[in-house]
Amino acid sequence: MSGPVRGDETRADAHGANPPGYGIVRCAAGLVPPERRREWLDEWRSELVHARAEAEERGESSRSVRFRMRARAAGSLRDALTFVRLSRSGGGGPVLRDALRAFRRQPGFLAAVVLTLGLGMGATTAIFSVLDALLLDPLPFEEPDRLVQVGDGRWPAVVEGGFAEALRSETRIFSAVHLHWQTSKVLTGAGEPRQLRLLTVEPGFLAFLGLRPRLGRDIGPEETTEGRDRVVVLADEIWRGAFNADPGIIGQTVRLGGEQYTVIGTLPPTLRYFAAGNGGGLVHGLVPLVEPLPAESPYAFATARLGEGMPLEAAEVRAEELGRILDVERPREGGWKPSIGRLQARGFRNERQALLALSGAALFLLLIACANAAGLLFVRGLARESELAVRRALGASRWAVFRQLLAESAVLAILAGAVGTLIAWWGVRGLLALAPETMVRWQYNVVTVDGRVLLFALVLTALTGLFFGMIPAAWAARRTDPTRTGRSTTASRSQMRTRRLVQVVQIALAVILLFGAGLLGRSFQRLATVDPGFDASRILELSLSASAGRTAEERAAFNRQLDERLQTLPGVERVGWSNGNGLEFPGALEVDDGERVSLGNRIIISSSVDTGFLRVMGIPILEGRGFTAADVDANPRPVIVDRDLAALLWPDRSALGRRYRRADGDEWYTVVGVARDAKLEGPDDRQMPWNVYYPSAPERAGYAAIRIRTRPPPASLVEPVRQAVHALDPDLPIYDLLPAREAMREEIEQPRFVLVTMLVFAVLALLLASIGVYGLVAFSVAQRSRELGIRMALGARDSQVVWGVFGEGMGLAVAGAAIGLAGAAVLSRFIEGLLFEISTKDAASFLLAPAVLALACAAALFAPARRAASVDPAATLRSD
Repeated sequence: MSGPVRGDETRADAHGANPPGYGIVRCAAGLVPPERRREWLDEWRSELVHARAEAEERGESSRSVRFRMRARAAGSLRDALTFVRLSRSGGGGPVLRDALRAFRRQPGFLAAVVLTLGLGMGATTAIFSVLDALLLDPLPFEEPDRLVQVGDGRWPAVVEGGFAEALRSETRIFSAVHLHWQTSKVLTGAGEPRQLRLLTVEPGFLAFLGLRPRLGRDIGPEETTEGRDRVVVLADEIWRGAFNADPGIIGQTVRLGGEQYTVIGTLPPTLRYFAAGNGGGLVHGLVPLVEPLPAESPYAFATARLGEGMPLEAAEVRAEELGRILDVERPREGGWKPSIGRLQARGFRNERQALLALSGAALFLLLIACANAAGLLFVRGLARESELAVRRALGASRWAVFRQLLAESAVLAILAGAVGTLIAWWGVRGLLALAPETMVRWQYNVVTVDGRVLLFALVLTALTGLFFGMIPAAWAARRTDPTRTGRSTTASRSQMRTRRLVQVVQIALAVILLFGAGLLGRSFQRLATVDPGFDASRILELSLSASAGRTAEERAAFNRQLDERLQTLPGVERVGWSNGNGLEFPGALEVDDGERVSLGNRIIISSSVDTGFLRVMGIPILEGRGFTAADVDANPRPVIVDRDLAALLWPDRSALGRRYRRADGDEWYTVVGVARDAKLEGPDDRQMPWNVYYPSAPERAGYAAIRIRTRPPPASLVEPVRQAVHALDPDLPIYDLLPAREAMREEIEQPRFVLVTMLVFAVLALLLASIGVYGLVAFSVAQRSRELGIRMALGARDSQVVWGVFGEGMGLAVAGAAIGLAGAAVLSRFIEGLLFEISTKDAASFLLAPAVLALACAAALFAPARRAASVDPAATLRSD
C-alpha cells in the first residue's frame, strides 16, 4: 500500500478543510489501482461531505460529528479491499491465488527454483551454525575477551611458580591470575567405573570466570590445605549420568582414586570444556590446588584476566619485559619467551582451519544456488513477455503486473525458506553425526540451527528471487503492443550476455569447489594409505590405569595376574605392555662427541615397553637387538631409536653403541637397537616424527597400554578381555578396548569429515552448474528454433546443428573453468594446512576439476542438442 495520495483529490471543501476521517480514506486509497484511485477518492470525499452536512442540519455536536465521520471513513478500507477483489485490472482473482495458479502450470520450474535456493540456503546455514557455535560465539564466561592464557616459553600456556607470582604483581595489567592443571581420577561406587578428567584449581575459579555453581558452592580458601582438600565440584554431565541429577548430592561423599571426596557443588552446564596449553578437554569436575605446588608437578597452566581497558598488546609487551628480567636472574636453556593468547583462540585450534574452509565452500554453494535460480527466473521472465504485454494491452496497470510478480517472488521465497530451514536442520544433525568427537563434544556452546545465519541466507535467496524474478518481467511489462512479442520473441543480446555471465560465474565457483575437493581427496588418499610401520591387522588395544588406588607392590601383583590371564585367553598369541606414548620436547640433543643437534619445535614420542611389545606390534629391529630382562635396570640406560632419529643424530655412521642426552639433562642413553619407523600417534607425524623406546617390565606399568596379538579377528576378543580385567578388579575403568585398525580410523576422522563434506558441496555445485548450462542452452535452442529450422531447410546437416549447440554450452564451460582454476590457484592456500604430502599446485587436481566439469556439462547438453537437431524445417517455413 502506498502512502497518502496527494493531488486535486485532497482539495478542501467549502468549510476550508478536508472532512473528518478523510485521512483514513487517503490511506486506504493505496490499495486501489492508480487508474481508478482519483474517481474512488472523489466518491468517498463527496459521501463524507454529504454526511457531515446532514449531521450539522440535525444539530449534532462537533465532537459527535467527528466521531461519526471517522467511524464512517473506516469502512473505506473494506470498500477498497472489495474493489480490488472485484476489479479485473489485476488479471482476475486475488493476487496470491493467481501466483499459485501460475506455478501450478509449471511445477517443474517451481520445484527447480525452490530446491535450488533451499539447498544452498540450508547447506550454508548448517555449516555456518557449526562454525558460529564452535569458533565465533563468545565463550559463556564474563567478559570473555579479557580472558587470556599465559606461558613462560617452556610450553604454551604453562608457567613456573616464580613467573606466576611475577604476573600477579602486575595488577595494572592483570586484574587476576589463576593457576590450574589437569589431573585424572577414577570414580567408583556410582555404577560403571568412570575415568574423570579434573581441573585442579585455585579458590574462586568459577567466580574468576564469572560463573556460579548450579548447586552448592565454589572451592574456598580453606580447602587448599592438606587434610581439608578432599572436596570436589562435579560437572553437570557427571551429576546427571552417574547420580541421576540427584539434588541431594551436596554433602555426600564419592570415591575418587580410592579416596573419599565430599561433593560441595555442581558445575553449570556451560563449563564442559576448558582450553589448556596446546589443547584442552572435557571438564568432569574441580578439585582444590594445594599450596605449595606438589613437587611432582612444578608447572601449571595460567589463565589471567586483563585489567579494565587494558589492550592485549600492552600485556604482551610487559610479559616480554618480565621474560628479559628472568633471563638475567634465572637463565635457562632456551630462554624465557613469554606468550599471551586469548582464551577464545585456544580452543579448537586444530579444527579452526577445517571449519573455515568448509564455511567458504558453503558460501560458494549458496552463491552457485542463487546464480542458478537467477538464471531460471531470468529465462522465465523473458519467456513471459507475450503474456505480460497482452495483459497490459487489455488494460492491466503496471502496478497490477508488479503486484502479481511480487506475489510470485514471495511464494518462491517462502517455499525456499521452508525447504532451506528443513535442510539446515537435517544438515546440522548430519554434520554432528559425521564430525569427530573432539569437534562436537568438546565444546562450550550447543550447536543448533543459528537464526541469524538462517535469516541472512533467507534474505539473500529472497532478494535473488525478487530481483531476477521481477526485473526481466517488469521490463517486459512496459510493452503494451502484443504484436511485438509473439512467437518470434527473443532475448536481446544484452540480456543473453548477462545470463551467460551469470552462468560463467556459477561454473567458476563450481570448479573452485571441485578443485578443493580434488586436493582434499588426493590428500586423504595418501593419508589413509600411509604405512603405519607395524602390522595392525590382528592387534587388540587395551588401555587402563592399572595403578589406580594401588601401591607399587599391589600394582606389580595386579599386572602380573592380568598378564597371565590375557596370555591364556583362547585366540591370544602374544601380549605386550607399554606405559603409553609420552611426548618429549627436548629442543636439542647432545650426542656422545659433544655435538648438539637441534630438533626445532618437533616432538619425540617416547614409550616405556616390555621385551615383547615391539614383536607384538610387528615393528622390526633393523639394526642391533631388542630389549632383554637385563635392560630394565641397566645403567647407562639402553634405548631403541627409530631409523629417522638415528639418521638425524648420526647421519654418516651406525647408531649402535652411540650415546645421547637431552641438551639440558645429565642422563646418557645408549642405543642398542634401531627400529623401523612407526606411526604410533597417527599417520600424520610431521610434528612428531621420531620414536624412542625405553625398557620396562609389565609390573612397573602405571598407565597400561596393552597390545594383544590375536589369531581370530581382534573384535571377537573384546568381551573376553573385558571380562578378564573386571574379574580381577570390577572397579577398574577401561579407557580403550578396540581393534587397532579401528583406532587408526579414528586418527583420520577429521580429514575424513572435511573431505566428505567438501565432496558433498562439490557434487551439489557440479549438479547445479550442469542444470544451469542445460537451462541456458535449452532456452537458447527454443529461442532460435526459427533460425535453426531455416538453416536446416537451406542444407545444414544435423551434426552441424548438434555441434553448434555443444559449442555454445562448452564455450561457457571453458570460460568458467579458466576463471575457476585461476581462482582456485589463489584460494587453495587457505586449505594448505589441511593437506598431507600434496601441494596446492597439484597438477592432477588442476586437470581433474575441469575434466569432471566438462563431462557434466556435456551430459547436460545432450538433450538440448537432440532437440535442436529435431527441428522440422517444413513446419518452420509453414509457420512463417
